[in-house]
Amino acid sequence: MNKILEILLMVGVVDTVNQGLVTVEVIPFAAMEQEPEMITYPATLIPCVAQEGMRVYITKNSDTGKTTIECIGYDEGC
Repeated sequence: MNKILEILLMVGVVDTVNQGLVTVEVIPFAAMEQEPEMITYPATLIPCVAQEGMRVYITKNSDTGKTTIECIGYDEGC
């Protein structure tokens, strides 16, 4: 049986950082014509010091359900 690995890739901008939660405005690359959506993540999921206005890449593996966030252009804490 062949199984296709599907990974959803999104780019986002941190909107707010508050009490251990980070709200990110995201647009999936596969659906650039869609309106942005707000998603809240635990700050511990972000591998750098989250700051308002910073950009992140968000990937979600449909096979494992694992979400990974990478910081773009920030050296502090990454």
